[in-house]
Amino acid sequence: MNVILISIFGVLGVLSRYSIENLIGNKNHIFPIATLLANVLGCLIAGSLYTLMSQKDSANQQYYFTIIIGFCGGLTTFSGFALQTLGIMESGQLLKALTYLIISPALGLIFVLLGMKLTSLAS
Repeated sequence: MNVILISIFGVLGVLSRYSIENLIGNKNHIFPIATLLANVLGCLIAGSLYTLMSQKDSANQQYYFTIIIGFCGGLTTFSGFALQTLGIMESGQLLKALTYLIISPALGLIFVLLGMKLTSLAS
């Protein structure tokens, strides 16, 4: 059953990422903001669910873990992040690539912590 749930949530995560790309896109290739948004949103959700997991019984923990793997795994885009960073570097925009390389994981960590804090305050 877990594989089925992970697959369902994975599809939902992928569709969410696709929707973010369609709504925001990377107009004029100025900055990969849609990928950055998908990554920080996935980190926020993962941090929230991780906090909820630590507060619930083992049956609910497995459910939250399934959502983290499926939905957040489908939503977040490390491979896209890596490819976009290399593309920016290859275009000769090293400062922009370095900025993106630093900002994306830093915001990911911040949003995981934010998700954990917001969830622990709400529960």
